[in-house]
Amino acid sequence: MVMDYLPSTVDICAARTHEVLHIARAAVFGITDIHRVGIIHGGITERSLAFKDDQLVFVDFGRASGTPHWEDVSEEINDSGTCRIEVTHRSDLRTLALVLVSLTGATVPRLPRNPLAEHRVKFQDEVNNFDIDVLLGHLPLSLNPLRDFIMCAFALGIEEKPDYNLLQRAFDRT
Repeated sequence: MVMDYLPSTVDICAARTHEVLHIARAAVFGITDIHRVGIIHGGITERSLAFKDDQLVFVDFGRASGTPHWEDVSEEINDSGTCRIEVTHRSDLRTLALVLVSLTGATVPRLPRNPLAEHRVKFQDEVNNFDIDVLLGHLPLSLNPLRDFIMCAFALGIEEKPDYNLLQRAFDRT
């Protein structure tokens, strides 16, 4: 298999405010477009945000749902002993928020490499119960648009549909 080398956001971002806000704005607008066509990424990490021709792109849709010809094989996967983690608009947005914060150098929960179900459930619990006040306390005021996005992402209820216009408006000043 041959693939183009696409520098990731980790490669490009040196935790400077301008770069973080540029990446955050592009990522929020990108995930909005992805969700509006009915796709949930399901596996957002620092490495799933890359640049191609100076444009931020989402890559690695291996866990995406809602794509054409997508079949839910989670029951079969669950039978083999792995953990089934619900993937929703909210989980995409919360994970994206944590990824964007990690670009600033702040510490955020990480998905454990251990595939055992109890470790993945513990991670999901950490993300769902994450104290965003602690996280926001480490962000400089110059990252207020990112702070606004984080607060919106973590305020979403389990089944609540995101207000993408509100999420995007957080970046109108950038």
